[in-house]
Amino acid sequence: MFKPFQPNRLFRPVRQAILSRFQGGIPEERGESSVPVYYFCDIGENRMYVSPELCRLFSLPAEEPVPADAWNRALDKLTSRPVEGFPNVYHWDSGADARYFRLHLPADPSHPGAIIDVTEEIISSLRLKYRLDYDQLTSLYTRPAFKRKVFDLIQKAPDKVGAMMFADLDNLKRINDSKGHSAGDLHISQMARFFSFFTFFNGVVSRISGDEFAIYLHGFDDQESARRVIHRILAAGRVSGVSCVVPLTDEPPDCDEKLAFSIGLSWYPADSAGIAELMNLADYAMYYAKRNGKGRLVEYADIIGVKDAPGTRGTSALDKILADEAVTFTFQPIYELRTKKLAAYEALLAPDPRYFETSFDLYSAAAEHGRLFGLESMLIQKLAKTYQQHAEVLQSARLLLACLTGEICTNWENVFDPVKDV
Repeated sequence: MFKPFQPNRLFRPVRQAILSRFQGGIPEERGESSVPVYYFCDIGENRMYVSPELCRLFSLPAEEPVPADAWNRALDKLTSRPVEGFPNVYHWDSGADARYFRLHLPADPSHPGAIIDVTEEIISSLRLKYRLDYDQLTSLYTRPAFKRKVFDLIQKAPDKVGAMMFADLDNLKRINDSKGHSAGDLHISQMARFFSFFTFFNGVVSRISGDEFAIYLHGFDDQESARRVIHRILAAGRVSGVSCVVPLTDEPPDCDEKLAFSIGLSWYPADSAGIAELMNLADYAMYYAKRNGKGRLVEYADIIGVKDAPGTRGTSALDKILADEAVTFTFQPIYELRTKKLAAYEALLAPDPRYFETSFDLYSAAAEHGRLFGLESMLIQKLAKTYQQHAEVLQSARLLLACLTGEICTNWENVFDPVKDV
């Protein structure tokens, strides 16, 4: 009966055939492509065929075949430095010759494997990623990268307190008009260096656009601890003559010759648990600061009760909706055209008309107050209760609820825990 060859017991003629196949069939190990490809194969008896150029790169013995233990050490060194975001790609640094390699291990040890030099591809991708993640003028994070970093911080410690700040330069137009845009760019760069001090407190700093910056601090036990850090940095800027910001209750400062900016501040999770909502609320507070003397730090919570302040419309009605779950659902059937059978029900939201006329008005008020996450938490739980009440009619049909937040929320488990058995 036929028995296949075992990889570690190959006859010498077979080993020679493998060697000749590699050596004769791959000129310069590039073929028609400009991307170098290097091959390796287990030829049995604890020996490996390894492409000559790969032997040079990995500083392997010049003898042929290569001892298996030497090859395994080189492979372990290669795979010890994976490149994040690129599967099976590793960074090889032998001093003067740093490369990126993509490793293809064979499923069968008797088959050849390959190592592809993807240095140009990875460097181009990393350069593009850097341009997407970092602002060219200030080297701070861009808005998308900022939101990802903030999300990571909250995910690691969702029970801690965070501070979201939006800052806008107050004197930039005057500088651009009087000294030119190059002076304005220098002003922005100096401001970026000042905001970078927040990174010493595990902060994330971003240039959102133009002369607007966002800063997020996380990991505090309470708001007061975060305030001390914020005011310490701002006070250091005032003392050194770098910046010019005071609390809203203080007299407007004389900021003509300093880096003046207005700051809005919102709190995680007190004001909102959603990142986009926190940014919106801090943005509201920042523009309130600019309308009231500039050079001010304003917390969103301090302006909720102020007439005509952003986010003051419909507070009591929204609180009533959330507290009493004052909404109803109308279930619209959805049929599958192919089978003509009932597939699901769409839950159409109707708020109590005493508070809001339409669901759009309800969502708009929730967004304005930074309460979208709280609203949709209530809606999901109310929908689950409604489903339970009408289970016999609804049977096993699926329920669909349209959500409008369109953002990352960090504690969905708290929403579903009360209804996980429904």
